[in-house]
Amino acid sequence: SGNPLGLLIEEARTNVLTRSNELLTAPWNGDAEIVASSIPSIAGGQCFKISSNGGAADYWIQSGVASNGQRKSIWARTVSGTGTAHILGHNSVSATLVTLTEEWQRFSLNVGAGEAGGTHIYAVDFRGSGTLSEILVFGAQLETGAFPTSYIPTSGSTVTRAADIASLPVERFAYNQAQGSVVVSVSEYSAVSSPNAAILTLGEDVLSGNWQLLYVTSTKNTVVFNSRGYSATQANLTNTANNLNVPFKSGASWARNNYNLTVNGNTVVVDTVGTGLAAVTKLVLGNFASNPAFLNGHIKSIQYYPKRLSNTELQLLT
Repeated sequence: SGNPLGLLIEEARTNVLTRSNELLTAPWNGDAEIVASSIPSIAGGQCFKISSNGGAADYWIQSGVASNGQRKSIWARTVSGTGTAHILGHNSVSATLVTLTEEWQRFSLNVGAGEAGGTHIYAVDFRGSGTLSEILVFGAQLETGAFPTSYIPTSGSTVTRAADIASLPVERFAYNQAQGSVVVSVSEYSAVSSPNAAILTLGEDVLSGNWQLLYVTSTKNTVVFNSRGYSATQANLTNTANNLNVPFKSGASWARNNYNLTVNGNTVVVDTVGTGLAAVTKLVLGNFASNPAFLNGHIKSIQYYPKRLSNTELQLLT
């Protein structure tokens, strides 16, 4: 529709399915019927029509590729109308029965030990209680993680997408090395695996460098501002928020021997001990580039001020 939806920043992932959209080629197989379709996929390229033939193995599958802890996904829609079918897993698994329409949808399913046929990727299983006898599919993916990331095409071998890095040199926004402040509006969607789920990093990409780091912890109820300069930690402040499943605002400010943090206008926590300021070179959004510490959430806005805001100002802005 032309609306600016923002910037997607994703961690590194590998699609371990070697033929993600070559469904006419082994190791894809089954007793259902499959042909290339002239209807374009969600990406505008090839998709496939899979039809039931009423056989005992009335599915299209890639066998024995999945393992516990992975997430499988595929795009699917009806040829026409609306109906139900078992997507991604065995027909005995209730979670695989989904409603399809003429709009492309991406379906995903966790691979678990309790799932019948859990090591297999079923593009579709027409057996069981589904109402459809034909569907369109595109872009299968199998990756390690609790949620699917954007589609990674493969053609004969696995493919790894490198982590996305969004950064901006400080000279592009007149960064003040002597003092500064940031106010952010953020939502975190689920617990993180690292205690440093970065909202933003002012500074270097690696933990051994100089940086000002604002992040949320894996407990989902604490925001931390950590300043590191000249290879020594200058400040490490924490402030508790009520519930990080909903949007929250946080503000941090810094100057020599004066570091401050607040969340949702709460009392500002202060650290006045330090020996210097981080020599910052760039702003990095959503992660540490060289450290797997991604925010699983949404950054709505970031405001940077080239001065140290007062504690009252930080509270009013958050």
